[in-house]
Order: sequence, then C-alpha cells, then structure tokens
Amino acid sequence: MLPNDEREQDRLDLQHHSFRIMLNGKLGLAPIKSPNRVLDLATGTGIWAIEFAQEHTESTVIGTDLSPIQPL
Repeated sequence: MLPNDEREQDRLDLQHHSFRIMLNGKLGLAPIKSPNRVLDLATGTGIWAIEFAQEHTESTVIGTDLSPIQPL
C-alpha cells in the first residue's frame, strides 16, 4: 500500500526521532513500570522496538510488519 524503499525507511526513522524530541526523549506516554512482553504491530523499520528493548532489557519485545525490512 505504501512504498517500502530506502527513502520511505529514512522518512519513518526521521518521524520516530521527531516524536522522541516531542516526547522529551521518551518512547511513549503510557504509564508502564516494568513490562514483561511488548508487541509492536506495524513496526516499520523496527527502530522503536529496538530502542524499547535496549531501554527495558527485562522485556521480551516483538516487532512485526507485513514487510520484512527490519534488522535481525
């Protein structure tokens, strides 16, 4: 439905960084203390899921998308 080329992936990553700036460096606003399992549907490039997993090492994070463009 949408493009999946490198330009679109760069746009998605820029959008992610823009939101982090708007949220003062946070990945989200939900009052989460210690998540066990996290599911990121329509993960796009996977940057949010990767950063969330790095910040919450106790969590199991799964990012899934119709298009397999995420790093392994």
